[in-house]
Amino acid sequence: MLPHQLADGEIEQGGLQASGISGIHAIHPLLREVRLDEPAASPMALDLNDPELEFSDLVYAYQSWVMAVINDEKLDGDDKLLTDDITEDALNSMRFLPGEVTSAIETSLARVYDVDADELAELLFPED
Repeated sequence: MLPHQLADGEIEQGGLQASGISGIHAIHPLLREVRLDEPAASPMALDLNDPELEFSDLVYAYQSWVMAVINDEKLDGDDKLLTDDITEDALNSMRFLPGEVTSAIETSLARVYDVDADELAELLFPED
């Protein structure tokens, strides 16, 4: 539908929405809490044999894990976000993500949540 085809007072809304915080992950600037938006379907473990699995799914899984670790270990959040499924998905996604991508995710999230990069690395990969 073209704009000149709309009746007076009729508004067509589509495409990107500018309301609220965009993206799948967001942080409230005052509360400094992590919010992981729930997907439309129930969360399930990554199926690495799924032909529709995309690179962005792997990035999302790894990013979710890093954010959950930061939330649980560094922020004063009441809710614990890290689950076995999130950890498993992240570890599986690491097998297919280049090191540059995982490093970029870690670095950017460390900056956003004001966590030292070395400290975050120790939280993510503790040496026993």
